[in-house]
Amino acid sequence: MLDKGTTSKKNLDDNKAIEMVNAVNSAITELMKNENNRVAIELFNSYTQDLLPLGHYEAKESNKYLKYVHDTNNNRGKIVLNIKNKNGSGTIYNNANGGEENKYVGTFTQGGITEGAKLLKDPQTVDGINSVPVMILVTDGDPTHYIDGNGAKQPTQIYGWGILRYVTSDYYKYTMDAIVKAKDSITKKYKYADNKYSNPCKFYTIGINMKGAMAKALLNPTKANIENLNKNDNDINDEIHGDHAPNYYNNQRKDLYNKVKGKNYNYTDEAFTNNMTQEGMKNAFTKIIKDNTYSYKNLEPVDSRDRVITLDGINESGKFKIKITGTDKSGKTVNINKEFATFEAARKQYNNSNNIPYIEGNKVYITNLKSGNIEITYSK
Repeated sequence: MLDKGTTSKKNLDDNKAIEMVNAVNSAITELMKNENNRVAIELFNSYTQDLLPLGHYEAKESNKYLKYVHDTNNNRGKIVLNIKNKNGSGTIYNNANGGEENKYVGTFTQGGITEGAKLLKDPQTVDGINSVPVMILVTDGDPTHYIDGNGAKQPTQIYGWGILRYVTSDYYKYTMDAIVKAKDSITKKYKYADNKYSNPCKFYTIGINMKGAMAKALLNPTKANIENLNKNDNDINDEIHGDHAPNYYNNQRKDLYNKVKGKNYNYTDEAFTNNMTQEGMKNAFTKIIKDNTYSYKNLEPVDSRDRVITLDGINESGKFKIKITGTDKSGKTVNINKEFATFEAARKQYNNSNNIPYIEGNKVYITNLKSGNIEITYSK
């Protein structure tokens, strides 16, 4: 989900938007190197736009899937698509909404999350590997619009003037509720073929120049960030609230604390809020992609929920080779490259269920591998 809101400060906002588009293009380019990867894009400002449905795409120009265009007539910018379909026929997935001028400058984060979740509706299994749904929220502003009731039913009224000085704790609370609901709904969609398990949806945030306590709690609702809401340290200049009462912002952040304390809002897998230049955003996307990339060779089938590789028809007296590189869930480096005379010998060595790998019967478990690559060669 991309926040495309701008103001009339042309140079500042154009530069920011161009940096964001360049970083997103870099991420899509990396993703599209694997023909099984898919991408979808939801834009939001005061409204939401389905810019790109879930699919695998090619850019019309090298590595430029999106373009940012500034209209000098009304001093507004817009994000437009620059792609053709996978088979190269040149079909442009750019409908009226996709190229709409950016006239509305608010930040309807809740709507972007709710509508963006609907784009991730088509799980797929390729070579026994189930797709992992990932949502990435990219925004440079606090929510200035919201809909009551968590967006379960789209009302005719979207609340808020699109101006930060008028926001209350409800803008953040309903947005946080929407994220929880979106992650849950996507996870339920990504069922395995046996319909027993789901690939949990991952959620990441990239916050550009967002510094307030409520913004930090929204982007990354850790226990520390939630507790920080209850402090009174004037982390945002209260002058932005104009004719509102003194300390208006601090009153709102404490009100948000009372609404969310003690509840499970731990929805962010990782938040990126520092050094969000173009290079910083590119680095964030690179890390997100790396943390959700797995490649398997000679493996079938694969249960990627528990990360179990079933070696059907294996000859236990035959040679067995295993190579694993990556990081475990504690962040430690994993580097295994071993060859055994027999599979039975490997099973005897890897008999601890807490280790990587763990072998039981004809199954190889890599449950504690957070990210990385695995290659297994075995005899049938």
